[in-house]
Amino acid sequence: MKYDFCAIRDYRPSTRTIAAIKEINNTVKMSKYLAGVISITPVFAIFAGRGPIEAGAISSGYNLYNYNWNDFSDALSGIPDIERRTIETIALNESMYQMGKDYEFWKCVYNAL
Repeated sequence: MKYDFCAIRDYRPSTRTIAAIKEINNTVKMSKYLAGVISITPVFAIFAGRGPIEAGAISSGYNLYNYNWNDFSDALSGIPDIERRTIETIALNESMYQMGKDYEFWKCVYNAL
């Protein structure tokens, strides 16, 4: 059942499971980097002088007013969904190729997402 948590006693992850956990950790780290890069994008777009007016405060004000904040919001808010789906895919793939307690572990991870 989705969004359900479980416990596995005396579990020792296999080498493959440890590698998949590292992949998940890398996904989380890259998602944070992506959020950081997307967060600073408006600063460059607004203050780099793009647009028809390229003179200091007037240009910055113009760019600030005309920046597409809806697209920025959509891009930034979409990162957690992409991250969760990526981790969910990793967990599902691992559960299909594991047996025993490794299978139980990945089934629990998948169901917890």
